[in-house]
Amino acid sequence: MRCLVPILFSVVAASVTKRAAINRNNYPELLWPTDRPIPYKFSSDFSDEDRPGVKDVLNDIESNSCLIFKDVTNESDTSSTELAIVFQNNTNLDCHLQGIGKPSSVLSLAEQKCRTISVYYKLILRALGLFGPQRRSDRDDYISVYEDDIEPDAVRWYEKMSDLVSSTYEVPYDFDSLLHFTPDLNQKTEGIPTMLAKDPLHQPGMGINFGLPSHSDYLLLNRLYRCFDRCATSLVKCQNGGFLNPNECNECICPRGFAGRSCNELDYSCGGYETSTATWRRLSVDWSLIGGERLCFWFLMLENIVPEDPLCPQTGTWLEVRLGNFVVGGYKFFCNAHIPNHTLISEGNLTVIMLAKYADDPFEFELLFRNVEATSENTGSTFRVSLALMLYFLLLL
Repeated sequence: MRCLVPILFSVVAASVTKRAAINRNNYPELLWPTDRPIPYKFSSDFSDEDRPGVKDVLNDIESNSCLIFKDVTNESDTSSTELAIVFQNNTNLDCHLQGIGKPSSVLSLAEQKCRTISVYYKLILRALGLFGPQRRSDRDDYISVYEDDIEPDAVRWYEKMSDLVSSTYEVPYDFDSLLHFTPDLNQKTEGIPTMLAKDPLHQPGMGINFGLPSHSDYLLLNRLYRCFDRCATSLVKCQNGGFLNPNECNECICPRGFAGRSCNELDYSCGGYETSTATWRRLSVDWSLIGGERLCFWFLMLENIVPEDPLCPQTGTWLEVRLGNFVVGGYKFFCNAHIPNHTLISEGNLTVIMLAKYADDPFEFELLFRNVEATSENTGSTFRVSLALMLYFLLLL
């Protein structure tokens, strides 16, 4: 199937939207310590073969924050084990978290369903104080939640949290967050979504991710625990949405597609870099004969997208466009039915296109792009800029 879609990218200032976690000013007692390791332990019925996966997740969280974890399973000192994150078996065949933050969080994980890296991340982040974006106090600016279409037992997971209980910490709302629900989760009737994105281009990719914390998830965690305070004297200025690494204040933790100490380098070893001009240029990609999984980025300087059948499946292969706010994920397209019939506007002078390919899924896309003069009308912003980028996409799946 072939589709040709016009897309206009303008150079405008990025706006900041926000996500939520525990309000530390009102509930400081719920935060785990940052001046010493956070204890955790396994119950005797939590299998030995599953424990390394939990430890890998905790090690990754350590690498991306100022938090440190310590296994106290075999320690007899009750003072070190009473206040701990506990991992235990669940015979009810579900995944459950009891308690958020101190003094104790118990993660009950059924062997048949819950022993996956993604589940570990989700429940641990919640135990540390993060909430799903669909519960933010300002979530109505980004999604519509239909409680009548949600399973009654799950409605509580969609209830908005007040600013008294939660805070955004100036972190953008991210449909790519690991904690964001998909619109078909907990639906009362198959085919009737529980949530709709205010921006319909976010609907296909809502809650679809790599099963790992997003860049904004880690940014939120670091701000919640004031991890950046230890880097107060750092002279490094992170670019493209990166943030200082609290474990090494002379370098930044970068969003997908960016690299370098300050995230000023573009990772196009797989993908490419193209400069826009006033005349149309063509970018063609054909992965129909390439096997295996891949993740590649294309950078269009100065500067959508993709995916066939209106009932197209959400698979591990998608094309994503980030228009300038690189802290959060962008628009995901799984088939041609998702291609917009209107122009998109970039937020800066760089647009990032990511193609994630799963296994042997065939995939092709093609685009034309060029500069155009931007006006207040076509930027959709109060900011005036001198140049924009217009693209046409051709997708073949």
